[in-house]
Amino acid sequence: MQHTETTMLNALLERLRRDDILNVKRMAEVTGLDETTIMRWCTGQTDPQFRNVQLMFQHGGFDVQAAFLNLMFGGTGWVPIYVEDTPEELDVNGDGRIDLADSLAAQLNALHNLSDLLQQIDRDRDGGQRVTDAALANYLRLMDQVMRSLVRGKRVFEHVHKQTNKRRKLKAANG
Repeated sequence: MQHTETTMLNALLERLRRDDILNVKRMAEVTGLDETTIMRWCTGQTDPQFRNVQLMFQHGGFDVQAAFLNLMFGGTGWVPIYVEDTPEELDVNGDGRIDLADSLAAQLNALHNLSDLLQQIDRDRDGGQRVTDAALANYLRLMDQVMRSLVRGKRVFEHVHKQTNKRRKLKAANG
Protein backbone atom coordinates (compact mmCIF):
# COMPACT_ATOMS: atom_id res chain seq x y z
CA MET A 1 0.00 0.00 0.00
CA GLN A 2 1.56 3.32 -1.09
CA HIS A 3 1.01 6.38 1.09
CA THR A 4 2.66 9.63 2.08
CA GLU A 5 1.89 9.63 5.80
CA THR A 6 4.32 7.90 8.15
CA THR A 7 2.44 5.74 10.60
CA MET A 8 3.42 5.04 14.19
CA LEU A 9 4.54 1.58 13.06
CA ASN A 10 6.75 3.03 10.31
CA ALA A 11 8.28 5.48 12.80
CA LEU A 12 8.89 2.66 15.28
CA LEU A 13 10.55 0.47 12.65
CA GLU A 14 12.77 3.35 11.55
CA ARG A 15 13.78 4.16 15.14
CA LEU A 16 14.58 0.50 15.82
CA ARG A 17 16.60 0.28 12.61
CA ARG A 18 18.46 3.51 13.31
CA ASP A 19 19.26 2.38 16.88
CA ASP A 20 20.59 -0.99 15.57
CA ILE A 21 17.82 -2.89 17.35
CA LEU A 22 16.01 -4.01 14.20
CA ASN A 23 18.29 -5.99 11.92
CA VAL A 24 16.98 -5.32 8.39
CA LYS A 25 18.84 -8.27 6.91
CA ARG A 26 17.43 -10.64 9.56
CA MET A 27 13.90 -9.27 9.09
CA ALA A 28 14.19 -9.82 5.35
CA GLU A 29 15.18 -13.42 6.02
CA VAL A 30 12.33 -14.18 8.45
CA THR A 31 9.68 -12.53 6.26
CA GLY A 32 11.03 -14.00 3.03
CA LEU A 33 11.21 -10.53 1.50
CA ASP A 34 14.13 -8.42 0.35
CA GLU A 35 15.88 -5.75 2.41
CA THR A 36 14.51 -3.00 0.15
CA THR A 37 10.97 -3.90 1.19
CA ILE A 38 11.91 -3.73 4.88
CA MET A 39 13.54 -0.34 4.31
CA ARG A 40 10.36 0.91 2.59
CA TRP A 41 8.43 0.00 5.73
CA CYS A 42 10.96 1.87 7.89
CA THR A 43 10.81 5.01 5.76
CA GLY A 44 7.01 5.01 5.53
CA GLN A 45 6.82 4.37 1.80
CA THR A 46 4.73 1.22 2.37
CA ASP A 47 3.19 -0.69 5.26
CA PRO A 48 3.91 -4.30 6.15
CA GLN A 49 1.12 -6.85 6.08
CA PHE A 50 -0.05 -8.15 9.45
CA ARG A 51 1.69 -11.53 8.96
CA ASN A 52 5.01 -9.78 8.41
CA VAL A 53 4.56 -7.73 11.59
CA GLN A 54 3.91 -11.02 13.43
CA LEU A 55 7.08 -12.53 11.99
CA MET A 56 9.15 -9.48 12.98
CA PHE A 57 7.69 -9.67 16.49
CA GLN A 58 8.37 -13.40 16.82
CA HIS A 59 11.93 -13.28 15.51
CA GLY A 60 13.09 -9.76 16.36
CA GLY A 61 14.33 -10.47 19.87
CA PHE A 62 13.42 -8.97 23.20
CA ASP A 63 14.09 -5.30 22.35
CA VAL A 64 11.97 -5.43 19.19
CA GLN A 65 9.17 -7.21 21.05
CA ALA A 66 9.26 -4.69 23.90
CA ALA A 67 9.12 -1.77 21.45
CA PHE A 68 6.12 -3.28 19.64
CA LEU A 69 4.30 -3.94 22.91
CA ASN A 70 5.05 -0.44 24.21
CA LEU A 71 3.69 1.01 20.95
CA MET A 72 0.50 -1.05 21.25
CA PHE A 73 -0.13 -0.68 24.98
CA GLY A 74 1.47 2.68 25.81
CA GLY A 75 -0.88 4.94 27.74
CA THR A 76 -3.44 2.18 28.40
CA GLY A 77 -2.46 1.16 31.91
CA TRP A 78 -1.22 -2.23 30.69
CA VAL A 79 2.45 -2.90 31.36
CA PRO A 80 3.77 -5.87 29.39
CA ILE A 81 6.63 -7.50 31.27
CA TYR A 82 8.46 -10.61 30.15
CA VAL A 83 10.78 -12.50 32.42
CA GLU A 84 12.13 -15.88 31.38
CA ASP A 85 11.30 -18.65 33.83
CA THR A 86 14.31 -20.84 33.15
CA PRO A 87 16.42 -21.83 36.14
CA GLU A 88 19.36 -19.96 34.60
CA GLU A 89 17.35 -16.73 34.59
CA LEU A 90 16.03 -17.25 38.12
CA ASP A 91 19.50 -17.98 39.51
CA VAL A 92 20.17 -14.25 39.58
CA ASN A 93 23.32 -14.44 41.71
CA GLY A 94 24.73 -17.38 39.72
CA ASP A 95 25.43 -19.66 42.70
CA GLY A 96 23.66 -22.68 41.20
CA ARG A 97 20.66 -22.48 43.55
CA ILE A 98 17.35 -20.65 43.31
CA ASP A 99 16.62 -19.23 46.73
CA LEU A 100 15.77 -16.03 48.57
CA ALA A 101 19.24 -14.63 47.87
CA ASP A 102 18.30 -14.57 44.16
CA SER A 103 15.16 -12.58 44.88
CA LEU A 104 17.20 -10.17 46.97
CA ALA A 105 19.75 -9.81 44.14
CA ALA A 106 16.97 -9.14 41.60
CA GLN A 107 15.35 -6.53 43.80
CA LEU A 108 18.69 -4.85 44.47
CA ASN A 109 19.23 -4.71 40.69
CA ALA A 110 15.84 -3.01 40.43
CA LEU A 111 16.81 -0.44 43.06
CA HIS A 112 20.14 0.21 41.34
CA ASN A 113 18.40 0.82 37.99
CA LEU A 114 15.72 2.95 39.66
CA SER A 115 18.45 5.04 41.28
CA ASP A 116 20.12 5.54 37.87
CA LEU A 117 16.78 6.53 36.36
CA LEU A 118 15.97 9.05 39.09
CA GLN A 119 19.44 10.60 38.91
CA GLN A 120 19.16 11.02 35.14
CA ILE A 121 15.71 12.57 35.42
CA ASP A 122 17.00 14.93 38.12
CA ARG A 123 20.00 15.96 35.97
CA ASP A 124 17.78 16.55 32.92
CA ARG A 125 15.25 18.49 34.98
CA ASP A 126 17.96 20.75 36.42
CA GLY A 127 19.15 21.51 32.87
CA GLY A 128 15.94 23.42 32.25
CA GLN A 129 15.77 22.35 28.62
CA ARG A 130 13.17 20.26 26.83
CA VAL A 131 13.73 16.54 27.37
CA THR A 132 14.90 14.87 24.17
CA ASP A 133 13.44 11.75 22.57
CA ALA A 134 16.72 9.97 23.29
CA ALA A 135 16.46 10.83 27.00
CA LEU A 136 12.87 9.62 27.15
CA ALA A 137 13.84 6.39 25.37
CA ASN A 138 16.58 5.91 27.96
CA TYR A 139 14.10 6.52 30.81
CA LEU A 140 11.84 3.85 29.34
CA ARG A 141 14.75 1.43 28.96
CA LEU A 142 15.78 1.91 32.58
CA MET A 143 12.19 1.60 33.81
CA ASP A 144 11.82 -1.63 31.82
CA GLN A 145 14.95 -2.95 33.56
CA VAL A 146 13.50 -1.97 36.95
CA MET A 147 10.23 -3.74 36.19
CA ARG A 148 11.91 -6.89 34.83
CA SER A 149 14.12 -7.13 37.92
CA LEU A 150 11.13 -6.73 40.24
CA VAL A 151 9.15 -9.35 38.34
CA ARG A 152 12.16 -11.69 38.34
CA GLY A 153 12.38 -11.29 42.13
CA LYS A 154 8.69 -12.18 42.39
CA ARG A 155 9.18 -15.21 40.13
CA VAL A 156 11.97 -16.42 42.43
CA PHE A 157 9.56 -16.23 45.39
CA GLU A 158 6.99 -18.19 43.38
CA HIS A 159 9.59 -20.81 42.46
CA VAL A 160 10.78 -21.21 46.06
CA HIS A 161 7.18 -21.43 47.28
CA LYS A 162 6.33 -24.09 44.67
CA GLN A 163 9.44 -26.13 45.56
CA THR A 164 8.63 -25.89 49.28
CA ASN A 165 5.09 -27.14 48.66
CA LYS A 166 6.41 -30.07 46.55
CA ARG A 167 8.77 -31.11 49.36
CA ARG A 168 5.94 -30.93 51.91
CA LYS A 169 3.67 -33.08 49.73
CA LEU A 170 6.45 -35.64 49.20
CA LYS A 171 7.17 -35.75 52.93
CA ALA A 172 3.45 -36.22 53.73
CA ALA A 173 3.14 -38.98 51.08
CA ASN A 174 6.19 -40.81 52.41
CA GLY A 175 5.28 -40.38 56.07
